[in-house]
Amino acid sequence: LLVTSAVRTPAGDTGALPLHALRERSSSVPLHSLTPAQTEAMFDSVFGDVPHVALLSDRIHRVALGNPRMSMELAQQLTNQGAIRYDAGMWTLPSELERAALPSSLEAAFTERIAALSPLARRIAECHALCAYRELTRDDHKVLLGDATLEATNHALQELLEREVLTADGQRLSL
Repeated sequence: LLVTSAVRTPAGDTGALPLHALRERSSSVPLHSLTPAQTEAMFDSVFGDVPHVALLSDRIHRVALGNPRMSMELAQQLTNQGAIRYDAGMWTLPSELERAALPSSLEAAFTERIAALSPLARRIAECHALCAYRELTRDDHKVLLGDATLEATNHALQELLEREVLTADGQRLSL
């Protein structure tokens, strides 16, 4: 979460602070894992008053270990698989979840997510992982992936953005 506001510079005009100045004036707030009850409350707010929220919440909480983003991603995975359905303005949750419907652990979930990437998209993600805390531009990708065509690189970058492996600010891409 980032909260910002316009500021007056010494010259008197309103402008954005450079990133380093923003970092100097910011503080980190540790986020703790959700409890099982908080996970259930989150899914109550997402799916509404429907049967089987407790079962779904419990199973997802066991895999995601209380990580809210991962919990939502696992719910999305179940929706993509058709286990969770939305019809006529109402969610339908499964009365039981097969063992194969969810990964067995957070590590398995990440492994499945990486395995689902195309080879070039995986290679780009690996480059980003090796360039920790550094955003890369499209020009950086051209240098790093010299043997890949521009079209293939753009397709792989789009895949990573759609799967929310990378984020973009218009100029730079980052994990």
